[in-house]
Amino acid sequence: MHKNVRDLRDVRDAGDSHPLTSLKSLTIFYLCAAFFKQIKNAYNMKNLFALSTLTILILAVACKNVDKEMVDKMEADLIKMEGLAPTFETLGASITNVTNQLNAAPDAMKTESDTAYQQMLDVSNALSQKCLATAAEQNDLTNKLKTLIADYSAGKIKTEDALKEYQMLSTAIQGISNLAVRMNERTEVLQADFAKMSANWNAKAEEALEK
Repeated sequence: MHKNVRDLRDVRDAGDSHPLTSLKSLTIFYLCAAFFKQIKNAYNMKNLFALSTLTILILAVACKNVDKEMVDKMEADLIKMEGLAPTFETLGASITNVTNQLNAAPDAMKTESDTAYQQMLDVSNALSQKCLATAAEQNDLTNKLKTLIADYSAGKIKTEDALKEYQMLSTAIQGISNLAVRMNERTEVLQADFAKMSANWNAKAEEALEK
């Protein structure tokens, strides 16, 4: 399991060290005292309602109301998002490599294949900018998801509010994941197209020399 996910689970599980948990423990203590006092006095029917209400309050305070299944899903998405960081690093390196090859092409090839060459260069520059922007967005979403998991596990956020925020983050996470795949495919196509253009130009140059 990834270190960050373990850390977040420690926050969720180590409830005794959290200020909110300490407050809950103190509250439970006083409620329990009142509970046993009610038991002592519950010799007639009119005290039974108060006794039942107090029991419900104790159970409500004692329970964190954390949806473990949702937390597990969020942690799985966190691992997925953190795994995209090296993906974008590799993608950025690939795009830079293609861009360098395009810039290093002979001037004669640039002139001869002016339109096709310029289109490839434009695509390369667009991919480079998009990669940087998406990597920054990936980092931002990762941090937001970490915060959501920690706050929800600590009982700072209600389940319905956490679910609403998680659904928005999940949609964005899936979008970034799909975008990474498409950008990688487009980069591979660009690399193949430039390699083909270079091979054709070199072949023509060799034929010209043989004449």
